[in-house]
Amino acid sequence: AYPLGLTQGARVAVFLREVTDRKRADQDAAFLLYLADQMRLCAGDPDALVTAALRSLRAHLGTDRARLTEVDVEARRSRVIHEVAAGNLPPGGPGQSIQPIDSPALQRLASGRAWVVEDVGREPAAGALVRAHSDTRAFVVAPLLRGG
Repeated sequence: AYPLGLTQGARVAVFLREVTDRKRADQDAAFLLYLADQMRLCAGDPDALVTAALRSLRAHLGTDRARLTEVDVEARRSRVIHEVAAGNLPPGGPGQSIQPIDSPALQRLASGRAWVVEDVGREPAAGALVRAHSDTRAFVVAPLLRGG
């Protein structure tokens, strides 16, 4: 704050600078460095690598769960391969039953683009992916396509 004027009716000028985007970019860069370090430490142990990556991602995004899910597009089914969850959540990871996926959800996944759903109630295609976990209200999907 800077004073304006020297008289009894003086005013104060306040200058603000938005730093949210820069702070978020710094946090993202730090996360990527941390993740790279974790991956180096787990080299040669695929299970430890997946666990470290999911744990890091869950912490960075502030989510309750992070999962690695395999989707069979031809069979229209998915199954959880690996999961990391907050300590107070019931398990729902590997061995979870295979879930059917409807066509709109498959189309989104097959596109290979990230899919961010902030409210599953407002996105009909999202329902097929969260059917097994009725407590899921939002999610982020980053598809990794074989041969693509």
